[in-house]
Formats: sequence, C-alpha cells, structure tokens
Amino acid sequence: MKKLLTCFVIILAIVFAGDAMAADAMTVTMEDHPLENLRVVKVTWTDSPALTLESQSSGANVFTNGWYLFKAQTIPGTAAAQPDDNYNITITDAEGVDLMGGELANRDDTNAEEAVPKIDGVYGPQPVISALTVTVTGQTNTSGTGELYLFFAKY
Repeated sequence: MKKLLTCFVIILAIVFAGDAMAADAMTVTMEDHPLENLRVVKVTWTDSPALTLESQSSGANVFTNGWYLFKAQTIPGTAAAQPDDNYNITITDAEGVDLMGGELANRDDTNAEEAVPKIDGVYGPQPVISALTVTVTGQTNTSGTGELYLFFAKY
C-alpha cells in the first residue's frame, strides 16, 4: 500500500510539474472588418513561440495571401504575465524574409507599441504571397504573454 501511495504521489508531481511550466503557445484569430478593405489577425502568445499562423488557425494563409501588411501592434502581458523587456518579434514569409524589416525588435515590456513595415529603409505596406511565421525571441519569462495585431488591406 505504501508503494502504491508513493507511486501515486510521484505521478501527481509529474503531471502538475508539466502544468506549472508554460509551453510555447499561440492562438490566432482572424477578423474581417466591416470596411471590406481591412483584415485583422490577432496573435496571442505565451513564452517564446515560433509557430506558423496556418498551423494555429486553419485558413490563415488564404485569409492573408494577396493582402498587404501595413501595421502591427504589440501589447505585452501584465503582472506575472509580463514578458522580458526588449523582446523581439519577427513575421517571416516562406522565404524567411521579415515582413516588418526588423521594426518589431526591442518591444517594451509594459507599453503597447505600433510599427509599420520597412523595406530597405523605406516604410510601406508589404505584400503577403506565402505562409507567415511569427517568432518571439529575447523572452525568457515562461509566464510571459503578449498580443500581436496584424493589419492587412488591399492596395
């Protein structure tokens, strides 16, 4: 009986230890705006994910292909869910090109921020022609969370 109880306690410790450690996670929500020429993709992340939009929300590739990314907003989590200061986000296409041109580097851990895409030193909308991957780096707080809003339009 004592061995059975010991095994039970060990199993519980293993199960709850896994729950205590945050895993990379991402949720993608796609929203057509009533203006017909605006699509918004909301990405909610935990820890430091590197996941494709399509793998997190079926149809994301069709939703964004042929549209132009013209702005991104980052909103960090708060309190225990606050990410590390100066964390970085990249939004890369299938060829590995960062559509934001590095403009989502050094995000603030307490304030919402906006950025527009940069192409060879010039700011402007970026066409989306392939699958997108969102990667968060420089963020080691396993409880750290944030939201990323991607704004798309047709030009």
